[in-house]
Amino acid sequence: MDYREIARKHLSKVARAITQKLIPYVLSKKPDIVNFILNIYERRKNGFASPSNRDRALIQLIYMMLTKSYRRSQPLCGLSENELSNYLQRQSGNHSALLNYIKNMLQNCSGSNPNMRKEINDCIKKIDTLINEYYNQKKDIKDFIYDLYLLSLRGETKILGPKGRDNFLRDWGFIDRCPIDRHMINFISRTGISWCVLMLKSDSLSEAIVKFSLLQSMLGKKKYYRTMYEIYHGIISYFCKEFLSECKISIPINAENHLELISITLGGAPGIFDVFIWPYCSEAKDNLGICRDKDPPRCRECVINYVCWFSLLRN
Repeated sequence: MDYREIARKHLSKVARAITQKLIPYVLSKKPDIVNFILNIYERRKNGFASPSNRDRALIQLIYMMLTKSYRRSQPLCGLSENELSNYLQRQSGNHSALLNYIKNMLQNCSGSNPNMRKEINDCIKKIDTLINEYYNQKKDIKDFIYDLYLLSLRGETKILGPKGRDNFLRDWGFIDRCPIDRHMINFISRTGISWCVLMLKSDSLSEAIVKFSLLQSMLGKKKYYRTMYEIYHGIISYFCKEFLSECKISIPINAENHLELISITLGGAPGIFDVFIWPYCSEAKDNLGICRDKDPPRCRECVINYVCWFSLLRN
């Protein structure tokens, strides 16, 4: 059997297992995901016509800057999302006033906290970028988001790193963007998705082996991070487009005192695909931690272990 046919058959099996087993399992354990997905689709449909959406987008962006895209447990200078929201309300939704307020708070904080000075100064530069390139040019957060999306299509970014960029864009309706982290990389590597996609996108099996070896060698090396990130994003996008386009997911919602089902497809939505994979893999509180990163994966509890290469080889 041709190696491409083997790869295609395996990816089809994994796609069916994800749709029929993993996603229903995650929904049964984490029903709050439904509201998160519906919120993304609402933002995708309505965009930034609502001032409240523009306010929320700016507050989320600032908070991601203050927490290094949620990697910090506490925001710089203790500036919480509630504080940002309350200040914006007191300023009658004036975005420039909020940005200047944050800048002043960071400048004051920098002097009293020398250990954090570099990080604070980096954040101040990002605030200045928003002020000078957008709000001083009669643009706003909407223009920034559209610019950020266009940059993402070229593998570029500004203000946020690649993962933060795609997390932010996905949350605001750009469902073709998928934040890539260790959990997603582990999942697509262990299940054979990354290996099989590379086989399909190579002219020979030996070329696929070289590509996979190079990709594995980039892991954990900062200088290759952006290259590795875009390659993995391409792998996930290809898998969703080629193998999940026909897979329909029914999501139950409450509507006027009765239950309705809405149907979504993951074909052009790797960002929604991530909404299911991340809690399945993450060890964070209240997540499932099945295909976890820090400890050995819990293969016996995995609902798709019968198609996962790692589980099959392990057992």
